[in-house]
Amino acid sequence: MNTKVVKIVSLSLFGAVFIFVLLISSCRILVLNSLRPDAKRVYQYYFLTPVEKIQKLRSGGLAWLDNPVCIKFKSAEKIVLRNQASYSPADISKPQRFFLMEYPHDKKILKDISNLVYISYAERKNTHSNRQYTLIYWLLYNKKTGNYYFLLEECYQ
Repeated sequence: MNTKVVKIVSLSLFGAVFIFVLLISSCRILVLNSLRPDAKRVYQYYFLTPVEKIQKLRSGGLAWLDNPVCIKFKSAEKIVLRNQASYSPADISKPQRFFLMEYPHDKKILKDISNLVYISYAERKNTHSNRQYTLIYWLLYNKKTGNYYFLLEECYQ
């Protein structure tokens, strides 16, 4: 076979593989972005403080099956949650690990134990098929920086 033909065929094959990989990567990004929860809707559902009073609202996690959904934001004012009276102080280790994985750039804020406040609330519910599950709401707040991290997790029994 002619060496020019071999080069053209191998370049064409390389180009096709490159385009295929690029296409797959683009599809993955589109799918993941479509599964990201709407940060504003999540905030408005779980918080009473108007969304206009916060800054840098972002979502994390995936709104799919029983994956945790989270948001983070910043506020100069104290934030009021829906069902605020139901929340109580709790162990910080589990949500801190989750937020460190989800927001690695916030490591300094999330490791500042002396300024972190953590509260949680658990609510038992039943599915339509009477399967019991627990919704766990976590709020981690850094008093010094005004950074808030909120996580909603479903745990099925």
